[in-house]
Amino acid sequence: MAGKVTELRARFDEVSDLAATSIAEKWSTWNSQREGKIAEWMEVRDYLFATSTSTTSNSGLPWKNSTTVPKLCQIRDNLHSNYISALFPNDNWLEWKGYSQEDSIRTKKEAITAYMANKTREPDFRNTVSQLVYDYIDYGNVFFDVGYEDNHFVNDQGEYVQGYVGPVIKRISPYDIVFNPIASSFTKSPKIVREIITLGELKQLAESNEDWAIAAAKTEVMRTSSGGYSKEDYHKAAGFAVDGFGDLKEYYGTEYVEVMTFEGDYFDPDTRELHANQVIVVIDRSITVSMKKIDNWLGKSLKGHAGWRLRTDNLYAMGPLDNLVGLQYRLDHLENLKADAQDLSVHPPLKIKGDVEDFDWGPNAEIYIPGDGDVMELGQNLGGVISANNEIDRLMVLMEEMAGAPKQAMGIRTPGEKTAFEVQSLDNAAGRIFQEKTVNFELNCLEPALKVCSQKADVT
Repeated sequence: MAGKVTELRARFDEVSDLAATSIAEKWSTWNSQREGKIAEWMEVRDYLFATSTSTTSNSGLPWKNSTTVPKLCQIRDNLHSNYISALFPNDNWLEWKGYSQEDSIRTKKEAITAYMANKTREPDFRNTVSQLVYDYIDYGNVFFDVGYEDNHFVNDQGEYVQGYVGPVIKRISPYDIVFNPIASSFTKSPKIVREIITLGELKQLAESNEDWAIAAAKTEVMRTSSGGYSKEDYHKAAGFAVDGFGDLKEYYGTEYVEVMTFEGDYFDPDTRELHANQVIVVIDRSITVSMKKIDNWLGKSLKGHAGWRLRTDNLYAMGPLDNLVGLQYRLDHLENLKADAQDLSVHPPLKIKGDVEDFDWGPNAEIYIPGDGDVMELGQNLGGVISANNEIDRLMVLMEEMAGAPKQAMGIRTPGEKTAFEVQSLDNAAGRIFQEKTVNFELNCLEPALKVCSQKADVT
């Protein structure tokens, strides 16, 4: 055993490097520090897509009924439809406003508007923004990047077929990015993005890039020799696991390759030098593919972040649904409590006194009761059911208000006669939270992404 561990450690040291392992350790540290936040995200997700309380934290309640009232899901759908309607009210939603008189020339304004209208229509821009809005609601955190695509191809007849060519906005799952949550801003914090590709995709990268070819050869060595070592050997030789794959041996046995991309300032522990604005690509948590300075017009990472409810000392924001989970729990609790009470009122338990012969309880049932025996229904008081109905209605209205969705958005009219001025004032006041959150998404996600798209297109 000791000989195999030493042999494996030597082989691992041949292909691994300090930069890659230090980035992998940083990912593990930042990812473990947000385990509580991930648990909150998963609880919200369980309630959003639950069809019964059996898959939620309500599963421990002692009720026979397991109905879940999909109120969180309805609030999510309501917020999403209203955010999208506010962001894209019509086809001409994009407008150019120059900072100077020269930038506001009509011909320049029309050219920029037409160009950006094309770039936000062709590459499925609205569907991507729709996914980002779902992140805004579900997680309270939106992460995005801007890339460049060239989708032309040559068909079997050798003809050039034009596809979309230009900048695209890309969604980053909140689960696939980590950063320093106590940094002064997301822009200034180093970031690590995790991606899973297949061995086939790795081979394609290796065919067109020498750095990827060298890295692919190294990972091939580890995968080829992985069968000769046990899990225990890997645990002792390399003390880290790969998220989603269990231990390192299981990971090397799959067709998938983990890719981590670090962006930010990197301190080299070997040379004791600080390298500013670096992009470092790592695979297998042990092999550095490339390390170079960020090469774009800004000279820094283009990744962005927008939060729904910001915290003062933590970059991870809250979402509109986070603190409604407890009310959803209470809602399901009351709904199933009420259902159980109604079941007991319709099919109440029986009190059997004395020696009564066996019988089937139902219409026209015959019960033979000798001597002083007796059978009696234990009646139920339904006053609690009425109270539960009232409480359920109150909770549903409260949850709608707490999520920041205006009442008028669902066509619900507030009671009382009003003048036109009063109606306008109430509409503005009722939708103030919603309007602020919409503007926040525009300023911190949509507008920065569009600016980078326009500049990236010019440079490319």
